[in-house]
Amino acid sequence: MLSVKNLRVDARLDVEALELISGEITLVLGPNGAGKSTLLSVLAGLLPVAGAELRLEGRSLCSIETPVRASRLAVLTQGQQLDFAFSVKDVVLMGCYPLTLTELQKQERLAQLVKQLELESLLDRTYITLSRGEAQRVQVARVLMQRAVDPGVILMDEPLTALDMKQKLQVMQLLHQLKQEKHALFLIVHDLNLAAEFGDQFLLLKDGKLFASGDRDEVLTVDKLTELYETPIELISREGEIPQFKAAGNAP
Repeated sequence: MLSVKNLRVDARLDVEALELISGEITLVLGPNGAGKSTLLSVLAGLLPVAGAELRLEGRSLCSIETPVRASRLAVLTQGQQLDFAFSVKDVVLMGCYPLTLTELQKQERLAQLVKQLELESLLDRTYITLSRGEAQRVQVARVLMQRAVDPGVILMDEPLTALDMKQKLQVMQLLHQLKQEKHALFLIVHDLNLAAEFGDQFLLLKDGKLFASGDRDEVLTVDKLTELYETPIELISREGEIPQFKAAGNAP
């Protein structure tokens, strides 16, 4: 659905080829400064790169009109700022602006997200009064309001930031549901064990380069993760195909 080739951003990023597939969650892991957010910015069309071939559903992304692009490609970046006293409900509904939804469809989508992310008690609050975790859940809801009516692409930079354990799981379960609806998802996360549980394809970025890519068994190995993070990683359990890890030296 979304692909890029020959991506080079000075010394920050060098990726030969990448494709996001309908009905898959692609998870990006790596240390701070590895180039993860730069990669997402390129895929979202927020950072034009000369020489890179970026295509959405077979069309050059730069040739697609902004409203059409916004209706097919929903993006969560870091540090969303809103300095006006909008209500939470209004902020979430802002996600609908590029979509041709009826009022009933908007309200149905809103009700679904509010329930799944437990935002009921926040709807009438002023956005600027929210805690970081509350604001993050509202931004996740806003972006998911914008998801395409037919399967599209969802890009999210650290959607789990500032969330507690329950909220992280709620978000990942919701994103897994959207995967089953055949959306293509690209997520930057730092929670290695949630990544192992929910990811289909994995990209490990280090020093701006694609250190490893592939499925869970190919990529999420103790040796690769130890080299990626430059700290010893241990496999602590495996439930079926899903491994669980910890940094060596952590309390059991």
